[in-house]
Amino acid sequence: MKRRITFSILFLTSILVFIGIFNLFGSSGSAYAATTTDTTPTSSISPTVTSPTTTTSPPVTSPTATTSNSTVSTTSTSPTDTQTKDITVAPTTSDQVASTTSTVAAPVTSTSTQTASATDTPVPVKEIPMKGNTAADASINSGAISPGDTTYVWSDYNVGYNWSIPDYVEINAGDTATFTIPDNINVTQKTTFDVKDPKGNVIGSFTILPGQKTGTLTFNDALENTTTGRVGTISFTAKGTSDSDENKDFILNKYGWINTTTAASTDTQASEGIPTSLTWNVAFNSASQDLTHVVLTDTIEPGQTFVRNSVRANYGYMLNGKFISQGEIVPDSVELVGNQLIIKFSNVSSYVDLYYDTTVQNVSTDQINKWHDKTTITADQISSEAEHTIEWGGAGTGEGAKGSIIFTKLNSVTNSPISGAVFEIRNSAGKVIQEGLTTNEKGIIEADDLAPGDYVIVETQVPDGYEPSANYEWPFTIVEGENDPVLLTGFDKPFPEEPGTGEEIVYKVDSADNQALVGAEFKLLDAEGNVVASPLKTDAQGILDMSDLAPGQYSLVEITAPEGYELNSTPIAFEVIAGKTASVYVKDVKLPTDGSLTVLKVDSETKKPLAGATFNILDSTGKVVKTGLTTDEKGQIVVDALPDGSYTLVETTAPEGYDDLKDPIAFTITAGKATSVTVPDEESEVVPPEPPVQPEEPDEDDDNVVEPSEPEPEPQPVPEPEKPSVTTPGKTPSGTIDKDTSGYGKLPQTGNDKDTVLEIVGLILSFVLMMSVISYRKLQH
Repeated sequence: MKRRITFSILFLTSILVFIGIFNLFGSSGSAYAATTTDTTPTSSISPTVTSPTTTTSPPVTSPTATTSNSTVSTTSTSPTDTQTKDITVAPTTSDQVASTTSTVAAPVTSTSTQTASATDTPVPVKEIPMKGNTAADASINSGAISPGDTTYVWSDYNVGYNWSIPDYVEINAGDTATFTIPDNINVTQKTTFDVKDPKGNVIGSFTILPGQKTGTLTFNDALENTTTGRVGTISFTAKGTSDSDENKDFILNKYGWINTTTAASTDTQASEGIPTSLTWNVAFNSASQDLTHVVLTDTIEPGQTFVRNSVRANYGYMLNGKFISQGEIVPDSVELVGNQLIIKFSNVSSYVDLYYDTTVQNVSTDQINKWHDKTTITADQISSEAEHTIEWGGAGTGEGAKGSIIFTKLNSVTNSPISGAVFEIRNSAGKVIQEGLTTNEKGIIEADDLAPGDYVIVETQVPDGYEPSANYEWPFTIVEGENDPVLLTGFDKPFPEEPGTGEEIVYKVDSADNQALVGAEFKLLDAEGNVVASPLKTDAQGILDMSDLAPGQYSLVEITAPEGYELNSTPIAFEVIAGKTASVYVKDVKLPTDGSLTVLKVDSETKKPLAGATFNILDSTGKVVKTGLTTDEKGQIVVDALPDGSYTLVETTAPEGYDDLKDPIAFTITAGKATSVTVPDEESEVVPPEPPVQPEEPDEDDDNVVEPSEPEPEPQPVPEPEKPSVTTPGKTPSGTIDKDTSGYGKLPQTGNDKDTVLEIVGLILSFVLMMSVISYRKLQH
């Protein structure tokens, strides 16, 4: 009792201590969490910025075309001046776009080409005297318009020059030449473009600024080594200068211009003067007729995209050849069907001036770009059509007198061509003008763009296997006026081959498909079996190149086969001959990837093959990979193509008369090898018959004693088979009547009543004993 009380006190004390510790740490954790909570406030300030948008549309002069009020077809050549009250949409002359490109054919004598980029205010190093660069030399629209003719602000004009530089005038990088613009040409946009020779090499750049009457060609160093034949062209597009119009009435007029005012200020293309959008102007009914059911159909050609919601129009009248706007007029409908823009008005009784915009794509800076647009008008009273083409860009050609050289490099012993020799060309002053010239597989170098004068071609790098030449310079002269190239030949002397050595090349391949095998290792033995070199390994192409071998007999032995192949350790004999190269192919056979299994089922004693046994094969994971395998009359099962790995053999059905195999048999399959498993089986044990029950002796006091009949002879025991199974015989029931040997039939045996009484008494005693034990245990507890 004391022990129980002590234990209870200790147990309660432990519980109280544990509760105290838990409360202590719990409160500390809460305090820590409170002190580390992030309570930093978040402040968000979103300033409001107002960006006003200012749209400025410069005024445009809309030309008129002389037409009658009847149904006619006209082509517009000059628009009318446009002035608006509410919306200014036509550009002034300062906002219209002029663009140029030019290409000059001039020789290049240096492989390093520099490009001089002209700025808005170029600072010339030296002004180059030039012919063909004055305003009087300019050709306007290929000579159709002279510098003194009237030109119009709404029309595009192509201005071209054919220039030349006098012979022997020195040209250095940064030198400039000035081109004068005719008085009847107005440049409305900055334009800069490269000037190129026929090969596409840049020799300089041309720049012209809005409102200026001169343009500047700035050279790089490409023409420094030229003295004659410096000619070229410059051409660009610009606008005219006159806004007067003598035409009074017209049915339909069409005009267009490059519009950069719609481009964003961050548009690099627009900021460099490259067009991004166009504005098209359609003017009709200058006589202010009453027109009904007016339909304008405008065809937008490829390379342009209509800007939606860009259609705007004003109505007004003509005054002294000028359009006076009286306000905005809104079309009844604007619809884009395919590439046709259809604009409808139900009634028109005034002069209408209409505009819309398109964006342009794939603008080239090396040629003249053209954008064409055609408009037709139909009404109940009239019909007409007009078209206009906007041009931008430029083009040019040129040529110069230059010489060339063809140099051939040969082997001095065999006269065979030598590739890989590197040269440079120097002028008479020793300046390198071309470098890094390398002979091709034919041993040839071709160098052109050489001005007349004296030169020397110098070998700067000798190919492997050749001696540096004592004479590594070859002089030559370019003669003015001669077009044929200068032909030169040079020789290099090869190093002599080292005597007394040879070479053997081994090719390691697959025996089936001759595929190169990487990673095979060999050892090289001499005639006495001494190791000369080891290990020698085949490269990524399956090649083993053994050079500088002394003449004699050798053998090559494979010591490591490529992965997945059988080792071929047979020595390969070969002979090395001085100055000769021999080769040999060594083939390896792939290792098999599967193995096979043979199962033999036999009697455990006689070793006789047993047919009819059935097996399953399981892999290392317990998965059945083969099932229903049955031994044949030879007691065998053969299984081919089993991958490497561990397996178990499980007998599912034993042969008739034999016990099933209790334990699975483990076995391992090795690639390329055959595995055999012998499975013995034991015969089933034979159970002997039950022996007869012996009769009991009769009670002597029983008056009804019947003499028992003579018992039948006891059967002889069956010989015990090898390892018989244990079988328990059934009980012989009481009251069995044996046969009456005297022929009077079977009689009941004496003593049966005694047996019944004894059984009842035994049951009563057992019950009493069991109850006594139970009572005793209760008393104990």
